[in-house]
Amino acid sequence: MGEDVSPHRPHKPMRNVGEQIEFLKSKGVTFDLCSEEEAAHVLSVKNNLFRIASFRELFPRRRDRDGNLGTYIGLDFRYLLDLSYLDQEFRSILRSLSLDVEHYRKVAMLDRISSIAGEDGYGIVTDYRDGLDEEHRRRLEGLMAMARRSAYCGSVVDKYWPDMPVWAFFEVASFGVFLDFYRFCSHRWDDGTLMSDYYMLLRAKDVRNAASHGNCIINRFAKRPENLIPPLLPSLPDGERRAIKREVLAYRIQDTLRASDISDRSWKGYVANRAIRDVVTLLWLYAESVPEGRSRNANGKRLRGLRDTCDTLRKELGRTNRAVTCMDFLSRISEAFGVV
Repeated sequence: MGEDVSPHRPHKPMRNVGEQIEFLKSKGVTFDLCSEEEAAHVLSVKNNLFRIASFRELFPRRRDRDGNLGTYIGLDFRYLLDLSYLDQEFRSILRSLSLDVEHYRKVAMLDRISSIAGEDGYGIVTDYRDGLDEEHRRRLEGLMAMARRSAYCGSVVDKYWPDMPVWAFFEVASFGVFLDFYRFCSHRWDDGTLMSDYYMLLRAKDVRNAASHGNCIINRFAKRPENLIPPLLPSLPDGERRAIKREVLAYRIQDTLRASDISDRSWKGYVANRAIRDVVTLLWLYAESVPEGRSRNANGKRLRGLRDTCDTLRKELGRTNRAVTCMDFLSRISEAFGVV
């Protein structure tokens, strides 16, 4: 038996499928629209309790006279299942959007570097590498060592590293390394807009990581509003502190929203939630970064399909359900930004 390493919280029991269903019933989850047999199959083969039950946070709970939370209200297992499927499709779309943002930001950066007199494409990568501290240089070398073993980009590393041109560097750099290079360029060129873009792109990377790793996203919409200014601010230089403050509050995104028919009160309430704010930032970056064409048309079609799915879900859950209202808001954001 494993040793209890958590002094703060007792271990929860490992439940078999039958016990999982009884646990859900004790929380007020019903099985009227989805039988217990079907639920048992889902929990055995298609999903797991920890993930699927996380969507229960999007539903209201009863309270006793002392204000203690009790069982969930109007929550059938079918709704948890539908939200899980919706989240899966939502993650897939967000991942596609973020990949496009990364690609077209790299294209734009290459175009800018090529237009600067004296930049040969090699010196800027050398200067970036030489300016890294020991820890970050070790990470970069580790990335290149790992890329060298890859069947897909190993030949690029073998041919160019360490004297690598920027166009080859972008082919093997992770999104995180590219963003660090992006930040380096903002300092190199003393470009405040590039710096503020960098902080917005960090939010897009967070969404990309969550979507790529299969982390649930829609359930995070239930979380309370969070402090808009991250705790790391005091350790940053003044210029960067101002940039991250502006971009966490998304002043350029606010300008776009104020030009739309979405009220200030409405969008301010939604973007106080970190997950929603991150998705809104990604949608804005997509609208700003990705030109009209096949990718944009394909993702617009997928977002419209997601909207249709949400319309169906609204009929089941009601217009006031948190998942429904948040997805409706993001659909309006997509339209306001011209993504669909």
